[in-house]
Amino acid sequence: MSNKSFNDYKSPVRKLVKFFLISRDKWKARSLDKQKRIDFLETKVKDLRNSRDHWKQKAKELSKAQSKNNSSTSSNLLPVDEVIDKYYGLDDIEILPHSNGSVSLIPKELLSWKRANGHKYILLIQELAIKMVLQAHTSLRGAMKCFELLAQFFPVQVPTWVTIQNWLLRFGLYELQQKLPYRTDRVWIIDCTINIGSKKCFLVAGVTEAHLSQHGFNLLHDDVQVLAMEIVSQLNGEIVCQYLEELSQQIGVPKQIVSDHGNDIKKGIELFCASHRKPIYTYDITHKTALLLKGILEPCHTWQSFLNQCGITSQRVNQTNLSFLAPPNNRKARYMNLEQLINWAQNVLDYQAKGDFSLINPAHCIDKLVLSQLQTAGYALIADDLTKLLDNVYPNKSALSQELSRTLGQNIPKPIQNIIFQHADLGHQAFLDKFGWLGNFKNAIDDYNQLMQVIGLAKSCVKKEGLKRQSHQDFEQLIETSQMTSEVAMELATQVEKFLKDEGESFADNPVIYKLQTGLSTSDVIESIFGKFKTFIKEFTDIGKLVLTIPAFLGDITPQNIRQALESIRQQDVNDWIDESVGQSNLSKRRKAFAKME
Repeated sequence: MSNKSFNDYKSPVRKLVKFFLISRDKWKARSLDKQKRIDFLETKVKDLRNSRDHWKQKAKELSKAQSKNNSSTSSNLLPVDEVIDKYYGLDDIEILPHSNGSVSLIPKELLSWKRANGHKYILLIQELAIKMVLQAHTSLRGAMKCFELLAQFFPVQVPTWVTIQNWLLRFGLYELQQKLPYRTDRVWIIDCTINIGSKKCFLVAGVTEAHLSQHGFNLLHDDVQVLAMEIVSQLNGEIVCQYLEELSQQIGVPKQIVSDHGNDIKKGIELFCASHRKPIYTYDITHKTALLLKGILEPCHTWQSFLNQCGITSQRVNQTNLSFLAPPNNRKARYMNLEQLINWAQNVLDYQAKGDFSLINPAHCIDKLVLSQLQTAGYALIADDLTKLLDNVYPNKSALSQELSRTLGQNIPKPIQNIIFQHADLGHQAFLDKFGWLGNFKNAIDDYNQLMQVIGLAKSCVKKEGLKRQSHQDFEQLIETSQMTSEVAMELATQVEKFLKDEGESFADNPVIYKLQTGLSTSDVIESIFGKFKTFIKEFTDIGKLVLTIPAFLGDITPQNIRQALESIRQQDVNDWIDESVGQSNLSKRRKAFAKME
């Protein structure tokens, strides 16, 4: 180390002191970590030495009892493939080749303790870090903190959050660049969303027909894989068609394409399907039913009034003791997630029917309203007797009941009790003040519930069994057995049945080569992937490069795949992909723009 003084540096001394203190602490932490590792290894060496001596003695005892010469056994060594067949299953072994031509047979359960070439962290740490972020939804810094906590009890390596991010991006790029087999039985799911600066993410996910037949049509993230992902600044029909043509040349023309009919991709898919006879273009049922629902509800004055009251109520009960009853915030994709709002309205009405408002306010008070109600009901004398209790507040219903017994006697008629307890309940009064309007929409809410029931039956019909030529008939039978009474619900059911019939006509009645009998009906899985990504990036300012986590979400996170990813994808490869696909981020531009001139 050179002997420099503070005068030899250009930075101010106060900054240098802080920098050197941090540097010293880091080196001290590394030293302590290495010392822990050394202590652990010394203990392990001691145990291994004792074990070696024990087994060495055993070997000497056995050698004395052997009648055959060691040389006769050397000719009986088995080839590698016979060793695997005799002692292991092929799926249980990882074969690691060496530069000298030999190979190591490592049981896969022990592979996690190996290191990828050029890496100091074992695969177990890398696998755990990636799973913390992708599966446990831990932030990058949170994952680092988890390792720091583990290091207090076990001799584990602690990667920084930047290191974990680099592993994640390299694994994502590896999954994105995987060479896919050429197949003509795939179903493509296409969507375009997520604004990355001035660009968008165009994503094509896929699943095979065989996988759908075996595992069903209600897809999870593990069921699909990323076929293509493009970061684009402009998207129109011609560009989408070009992307799909290039993709089909690489991996094969699909049997079906499912999308939400977004304006930026619909035309491109139609152009692609027109040039290929085989693909069936299916409209996602979730978006279609939301559009049909919008057509029924949006012109309805009652519905608009209901929405307006929900908005007003949300503001009125915010930060009050009624906030637990507040309506859900359902601004984006309102008609796709309407069920949550309708369920809320029904639940509030059910809560009112129970008659227990102690969660809002358990207190009761004899006020002028109570006396007025008694007089109106013909109990003027009772009202006069309760005048002396006017404006007295009791902590709960039991305390008021005891006071009434002392004032009016033990045998109070039931109708009088009902009037007093109902109108003296401060929680009930507060509820009626904020949510009493819901009673005016009781019949409308029944209609809305039946609308949700129609959509639920349609989705259950095709999401479970798949979309086919007979789907509209199956849906019609479900509607007939549901005994619906709402006119608007039956109107929606008619429209949904027509949609299922139109979409089902593209499918075959009998097995036909190059044509599906049963297909996918929804692109919900790709919407879920985008939703998971949006949740993941909330803690970040610069989200451009993190788009590589999308293929990582769908990847098979195993020690084998992580080792191949980290050995085949360099960090420079990630940087090059980001520069080419995403470009300079807004955060980078901002820092450069606001940098102070020296």
